[in-house]
Amino acid sequence: MRTLFLFSILYLSAFDVRSRSAAQDLCKDRIGFQILTDKGTYAPGATVQVRAVISNPIGGSPIYVFRVMGKCSSPFGWFELKVKNSARHDVATVPCFVHFNADQLDLLATFHDEHSVIEIRPGEIYGRMLDLEAPKQVGVYQLETEIMPPAFTRSQSDELLRQNKKVLENPCIASGVTITVK
Repeated sequence: MRTLFLFSILYLSAFDVRSRSAAQDLCKDRIGFQILTDKGTYAPGATVQVRAVISNPIGGSPIYVFRVMGKCSSPFGWFELKVKNSARHDVATVPCFVHFNADQLDLLATFHDEHSVIEIRPGEIYGRMLDLEAPKQVGVYQLETEIMPPAFTRSQSDELLRQNKKVLENPCIASGVTITVK
């Protein structure tokens, strides 16, 4: 099973919010997080278009996310998408690991590069489009996703707080979306 992550401007009108995950989860960091699919039923091996959407509720402060956040563990944070069958077993989690030493990375310099970070202001949303190959076996599957925070050191986090820059500090899990493969 392959997964492709793409940056995308959000065009949610093509995604049927009514039938899947219309409720978003408010994470510990007071951001909304949800996933949406382009439809609910797929042929075996077809492309499932998934949107992972982060929203910043009105009344909060801006939150910053790295543009380079992808599917592998990274000092910049990452998305993890799992496909589980009806027995709740993972059928499509692709493991990948990146080893790094946060003390040797200048995440703050990267953070201050306007091409590396996205500011999500209160009332705004940001999304990533993911293309996922549907399982080849007929059945009902649950898509689950989680975003993980960047790996700032304590001194880097303290510096961001002094600059009044809020970043994701805790993992955030979106409610699952059910798809049918037939």
